[in-house]
Amino acid sequence: MSAATISLKSYGNFVHSMTCDVSDPIALHDYIETAHNALGGLDILVNNPSGFGRTDDEAGWKMSIDIDLMASVRGCWSAVPLIENSGGGSIIHISSISGLTQSQRTPPYGAVKAAINHYTMTQALDLAPKPIRVNAIAPGSIYFEGGLWHQAQAKNPELYENILSGFPAVVLAHRRK
Repeated sequence: MSAATISLKSYGNFVHSMTCDVSDPIALHDYIETAHNALGGLDILVNNPSGFGRTDDEAGWKMSIDIDLMASVRGCWSAVPLIENSGGGSIIHISSISGLTQSQRTPPYGAVKAAINHYTMTQALDLAPKPIRVNAIAPGSIYFEGGLWHQAQAKNPELYENILSGFPAVVLAHRRK
């Protein structure tokens, strides 16, 4: 994160940068309040937490629900009044194609992303009068060195190729520097 902070500051931007354990409700609330105070208001929240609960067992489901779903919900609980007091703005939830259709990913991941999609639609209706726009994006799979797809390719090439063959373009997006 410090490299991104330095890069943004080099353009003359004011940058507020910090980290937070999103699984801790108090820490998450304090994080959002601190950002609000440092930035002089809040007009956008981008929710992208993930515990990557990969296993179809108690631990995998708990991780996915507590982090992927509830950290997003709690973030909204803290941010919505601040965004409303700033005159409105946007909430963007990062979802996944796994929340839109069946996938070979783990059941907890797809289920909580489907829940995020439903939460987004409900929030969009509820918050429109405030005026707060609420949307979700499902960017699809992105391959990068050290990322989950890179790890999957190294650890289980057969599964990786099987999943890849299910994508229409039969390729993964690659991030650009």
